[in-house]
Amino acid sequence: MEQPLKEYKSSLDKNFRKNRKIPLEKLIEPSKRGSMIPKGTLVVMPFVSGEIRLKILEKNTPDKGFSIPLKLSSRGEGQSITADYLAWFLKHNFVKKYLMNYVSGSVLPRVPRKVLFNLLIPLPTQERKKSAFDSSFSSGFDSIIANAENPFRRMITNYFRDYQFNLEKERYTAAIILAGAISEAILYQLLIDNDVNQKILSDDRNLGLGKLITYIKLLKLDKDLDFPLTHFSELQRFRNLAVHVSLAIKNEKPFTRQNLNCFDQIIKHFGI
Repeated sequence: MEQPLKEYKSSLDKNFRKNRKIPLEKLIEPSKRGSMIPKGTLVVMPFVSGEIRLKILEKNTPDKGFSIPLKLSSRGEGQSITADYLAWFLKHNFVKKYLMNYVSGSVLPRVPRKVLFNLLIPLPTQERKKSAFDSSFSSGFDSIIANAENPFRRMITNYFRDYQFNLEKERYTAAIILAGAISEAILYQLLIDNDVNQKILSDDRNLGLGKLITYIKLLKLDKDLDFPLTHFSELQRFRNLAVHVSLAIKNEKPFTRQNLNCFDQIIKHFGI
């Protein structure tokens, strides 16, 4: 038995000695991409900030394959498992520590479904069944794993801090340039995370936001990962107007906050 699993089971037995344990996969139903995830389902969601967060849905939501819904089965409900109970358990530090051993992906950190679904879950004791969980959890996100310790996320954090500063000062040209740099970094790392040879990208002398968008289209990653490539294309147009002298000198209209609406959508989708 590998060391992380040994440590997890040891902590599980220590904290839940009286509880019977069942693998998570036996308490939930698989969700198919394109189907509707019911209101009240606990969802594991990756964000480009380096976090994997939990959220209990407040309305029915399409499954776009972006997150992992933990939709309870009739067996799970029959064992008195609820979304709040699962969220409460997954927030334990020893659970986070165990899952952290298997996180992959620089842009969108993910825990492999097999690891998550094999996780042993303690069933509620009779005493626990009688006590209610705080439903306020469902009103927002709660982080299960936060890992910003890699060069990509450190760079994104620094760029985004500068972006926010310029945005607050209404320096929209600088903000657009920084938004373009952040978007370029996201697409570059997304290609690497999806097994594109880094040397191909490094050797491409014309590599920029436009070329990265083309690569994403050719590989259909925007379809597979269901993210808004149109917003990247719109931002590229504004960025080109800001950085290329031949275009900038002809641009008589000053940039406004509205020109960054496309980046707002990128932020919203990738969770910067």
